[in-house]
Amino acid sequence: MVDKIPKEHLEDWLRDPITKKVMSILRETRADFQDSLITGQTLSMQSCEATALQTSLLLGKISGLNIILELQIED
Repeated sequence: MVDKIPKEHLEDWLRDPITKKVMSILRETRADFQDSLITGQTLSMQSCEATALQTSLLLGKISGLNIILELQIED
């Protein structure tokens, strides 16, 4: 079971300068991962299975970053 973070604490955390910097770095990282997909960097000439694995791993990383980057305060 996940305990909810009080709205005030989350608002304070999201406004913190260090949090803002970390979020910026995470956005840049996500953009780099997306560029890797777009440019075919997960393509493996060894096998389609290796390509699928590399693509899946990268998509999982992007998905994880999306969870934190799309964090919103709910009323």
